[in-house]
Amino acid sequence: MAFHSLVGPLSDDEWSRKQGISGWTACELISHIVDGLAHTPDAIDHARQGKPFLNLPPFLSWLTDPINFWLSKWGRILKCARQF
Repeated sequence: MAFHSLVGPLSDDEWSRKQGISGWTACELISHIVDGLAHTPDAIDHARQGKPFLNLPPFLSWLTDPINFWLSKWGRILKCARQF
């Protein structure tokens, strides 16, 4: 219920306006947090087994930053936001 009381009063303009230094909208930020929380159990399971979680193999590590940027700004996270 705290989540709904936090985001419920936001107008469409507030929901889509870029905020602060990051330039993320409230929709993108909340989607990122919700998506992260949804993956937490899997991440913990991988960590307990000593396995990487959502990491590229070392020879592709140079792609990590561009891929993370794309996912956070334009990828499936926006689809998640539309559910709320």
